[in-house]
Amino acid sequence: MPIVPDFGDRLTRRRLLEVVAAWASAGSASPGAADETRVAVTLGNPGPWGLLETLPCVLAPPDWYLDAAGFEEMRQEWLFPGFDEEKLRGYLGSIGFPGTAVADLLASRGESLPEGGLRILPPRELVVSMPGEVRSLLYADLARSVFNPLHQFPFSIDPRGFAYSAEGSGLPESIVSLVESMVYRKDGLPAFADLPLVLAEIPEESGRKRFISVLLQQESLMVRLPGSPEELQAMAAYWSGGSAMRESSLTGFLSSIVEHNDGSAIDLLYLLPPNARKLLNCYPPPESQVGEAAPDCYWTAFNFFGDEISDRALDAGMIDRYLENRYDPVEGEPTFSDVIVFSDPATQVPLHACVYLADGLVYTKNGHSLLRPWMIMRLKDLAVSYWGEKEMAAHVFRRRRPG
Repeated sequence: MPIVPDFGDRLTRRRLLEVVAAWASAGSASPGAADETRVAVTLGNPGPWGLLETLPCVLAPPDWYLDAAGFEEMRQEWLFPGFDEEKLRGYLGSIGFPGTAVADLLASRGESLPEGGLRILPPRELVVSMPGEVRSLLYADLARSVFNPLHQFPFSIDPRGFAYSAEGSGLPESIVSLVESMVYRKDGLPAFADLPLVLAEIPEESGRKRFISVLLQQESLMVRLPGSPEELQAMAAYWSGGSAMRESSLTGFLSSIVEHNDGSAIDLLYLLPPNARKLLNCYPPPESQVGEAAPDCYWTAFNFFGDEISDRALDAGMIDRYLENRYDPVEGEPTFSDVIVFSDPATQVPLHACVYLADGLVYTKNGHSLLRPWMIMRLKDLAVSYWGEKEMAAHVFRRRRPG
């Protein structure tokens, strides 16, 4: 059963790319500096929210998170459940492996799978030299099995390249080049799954952690608003999210800031509701897990406007009720604190949710992993990082006001 309730014709069903074009006007923003580097400030488009200045902020999980995740214990292996030698030989040949490579792979068999099937421990040189198209085909098929977690859930690589992510990290150029040679396309997006092979090339534990940290880093945005006396009332109303109490508080806060500061911009952090403010740019602590459930995009969206955290949204069965009892579907452009739910246009099964901020920016947590932080992204970048060129439907929901 789809998590997005069926509101019939009232529910907005537009292609994701059309939604991005309509909402994410920040895509046409002019950079604050001619040299577009990580420290360049980008100016957005003015509106009732003010004028947003965005600055990239690279986040990486703490070292002890990396230890707990067990990355260094993973093996470079390909598991083929239900395959025998003849079936594997035919499959490998069908996706482009030459006969000599097939023979080398069959000679590198590990222990058989208890459930039946083959375990291949591929030689390093064969893995490194695989053509990108063959790697994409093979890893897409390996991803069909839960026995291949690194292929089911590979590391996402920045479209600008791994070298961009590794800049300033201290990783050797040889490691950066090795990774880039093994990046492949998964659903049209760059991905990397050969972690154990690269870890074996790095002798120092500190270097291995640094490498994993670079793979896991996320680019969030720091957002500031210059603010002026003429804009205060409109800004307070917009960032209040329809709450009269918040509007009153924000009016006083903004008036004080504008009156007493030296013209410096206001950090958006101070205009967010309490829950969102304390989570932004942070990673979930281990105690945030309840059984196997951990904070994900839906938990984040439904806790955004609250003063206290509620773990009821960890239950996937509660998502329907949250939307039906607390939100109304709306058409047109979203506004601050609206929840955007993205779903498969054919099945209406939801795939992600985020909270709209302003000028094409959203508040999001991309996945339930403890290695995924709460962050601010551009809507267009979120769309590309999740779906690439796939079509996706977007549904906008607005909190129901009391009374």
